[in-house]
Amino acid sequence: MSNSGSSDKKNHQHRASIPALLIILIVLTSSAGCIDKGILEGIVEKVEGDDEPDYVWKVLITDEGNFRIRPNENADPDYQAIAIKIIENVTTPGQQTPTNLKKIMNEENISMEKKIIEFFVVEDTHNLNIELKGIFKTQFGEDAPSGGYMELTIIDPNDKTTVEEIPQYEEEHTNTYPQTPVAGKWTIELQGLGLQSPFDLFYSGKYVITIRVEEPKDQ
Repeated sequence: MSNSGSSDKKNHQHRASIPALLIILIVLTSSAGCIDKGILEGIVEKVEGDDEPDYVWKVLITDEGNFRIRPNENADPDYQAIAIKIIENVTTPGQQTPTNLKKIMNEENISMEKKIIEFFVVEDTHNLNIELKGIFKTQFGEDAPSGGYMELTIIDPNDKTTVEEIPQYEEEHTNTYPQTPVAGKWTIELQGLGLQSPFDLFYSGKYVITIRVEEPKDQ
């Protein structure tokens, strides 16, 4: 057994013996030789403490699905051409990527479909993390590059809105967005690039979103 293990065991034994010693001391010093049971239990509880944490991490929501684009009114998009344009713009990382992809959507007269997610944060929550994984695949050959684009809009209970434009230059990647855990109702709007069947054979986009909180354990 390691020295660390022996030390931990000894510390635990010492802690376990403290309540008993205190009880004996109180009984011996009490003039009547007895002690109220409620007081006794309170003493033991305070000395032993609570080994469980006051806060625990919890998954509020896990959701996944496919990104879709839809044609605007009177549009007849060429989905194969759209997929080629998207890939051309995510093979070379750059600050202009989101702007270029939006230009493609305007040129092709298409829009991204929006996914709405709502959740509640309780009072006294310590941490709130929003994790978003993008999975983008292409079928233009075994060595064809992959990548895509997502937009994440976060609206807190005070109507503060944050928009994350997320270009992705690889097939799969996860981003984490820590938030100030304001109590109340939150809304997330999520959209991204992806073609629906049967055109997803050319190009597809998928998301996995997970919302985690560190909140009081009794919630």
